[in-house]
Amino acid sequence: MPAISASTLPLLMVPLALPAIIAYFVQVRPKRKPARRLSALREGLRLGDRVVTCGGIHATVTGLAAGTVRLDVSPGVTHECDRDAVVRLL
Repeated sequence: MPAISASTLPLLMVPLALPAIIAYFVQVRPKRKPARRLSALREGLRLGDRVVTCGGIHATVTGLAAGTVRLDVSPGVTHECDRDAVVRLL
């Protein structure tokens, strides 16, 4: 068996690295953009915004705290939930 020289070693590693590079661009990278957009939406919540929670509740933001948001579901009915529960602005 011939010895592997230092100059051929990178060529032997290409077939091993190629699937990892393809997986990154096909699976990991496309998921980052929506995650960043959702994070920006949650950080940019303001009083009076109409939102939808992950449970499908439509409400108006009436209070904001560090990790929570107070929602007015209907007149006289408020609900406090995690900011991560907000998934969409109306």
